[in-house]
Amino acid sequence: MAEQLELFPTEVGYELTPQEETQVQEPQPIPEPKVYEDCEWCFQFNDGEPTIFAFSNPAQSNNELTFTITNSEDSVMTFTNSDGEFKIFAREITEETKIKREQINASKNQETQP
Repeated sequence: MAEQLELFPTEVGYELTPQEETQVQEPQPIPEPKVYEDCEWCFQFNDGEPTIFAFSNPAQSNNELTFTITNSEDSVMTFTNSDGEFKIFAREITEETKIKREQINASKNQETQP
């Protein structure tokens, strides 16, 4: 039986028990995402049917898709299907966004200061 301390007499019902040993598990490595040798690129509205807008060419060694939207008014990318239209575009910054940007930058500056 475990040795009792005078602070916890057994006649009152307290009894010391050995602490359970805990084991720390090593963090599991994050698996690398699967790379598709032959793939298609899609867009989707909510849970609707995915719409394919491009596909890979297995004869090419570097199958990747890159979007570039510049800061000009004619820089627009539009995806359309029967559910509607999804558009990515540039526009002149609004006053609301300027204020938000100032707040974010001020917050970042405070975090980096000692």
